[in-house]
Parts: sequence; structure tokens; C-alpha cells
Amino acid sequence: MTDAVPITYAHHVHGSGPGLLLAHGAGGGIEANYGPIMDGLAARHTVVGVDYPGSGRTPTASAPLELEALADQLVAAADAEGLDTFAVCGYSLGGPVAIRAAVRRPARVTSLVLSATFARVDTVPSWPPRSGRSSTNPDSTSCSAGTWPSWP
Repeated sequence: MTDAVPITYAHHVHGSGPGLLLAHGAGGGIEANYGPIMDGLAARHTVVGVDYPGSGRTPTASAPLELEALADQLVAAADAEGLDTFAVCGYSLGGPVAIRAAVRRPARVTSLVLSATFARVDTVPSWPPRSGRSSTNPDSTSCSAGTWPSWP
């Protein structure tokens, strides 16, 4: 159990129409990641997003970020706007956040748009790989044309 004080996530709301939730990447907030295309998205959708702790207009959290909490905050922002169903767009770190929102609220998520993202957080392979090691240098991988080393 932590003594972390809950923080209020900054909400962004633009446009009107069917719901579209935006989940941004780790290196920016909603405006930084989606600002250049916001007007186009908002022309036909109610676009809702939250800045994660430490990005955009949301203060830094004292506790580690959890994907479930980020997904829940995103859905809470949709609730605050009266959106019963919505598409979710996830960019980079926003991809796993969008996936978590869909898994946790499958009846509410109508579609997912995932861009420059990953399916799980631990995508870095363990080293050294079990196969594909060079016999002369165990720290390198070797592969012949058209084949790739197999990762554990």
C-alpha cells in the first residue's frame, strides 16, 4: 500500500460527434502528440484525452505509473463527457493504454487505432539469445540471408 496522493489528470475535449479517446506516448502529452491533427479529428468526433502524470498539464506523480490506472483515467474522462461508447487511438505508450481500456471495458470500446506502439511493455529480448549466437563471439548474433535469430 502506498501513501501516494491521487492527482487530477488534465483533460482535453474538442469537437462533437462519436467519441474518440486519445492515449498519448511517453514523450509528450495530448497537445504534443495530437495537436497538429486535432482540428481534423474534432471535425467529426468528440475527442477526449488526458495528460499522463508528468506530461502536458498534469503534475508528476509520486508513485509509479500503472497502465490500468492510465486506462481508467482515460475512460473516466469519457464518462465525464457523457460518452457511453468510443473508439480509442493509442500512440506509442498510448497503445498499451488503449489495449488495456479495451480489455477492461470491451462493451464500450468500438474500435482501436494503434500507431507506433507495442503489445507489451517488456519487448526487449533477454540476452544472450538461446540460438543465433556466433561460435566465435557469444555476444553477437549471426544469421544467414533470409533468416533471423530466434529470440526466447
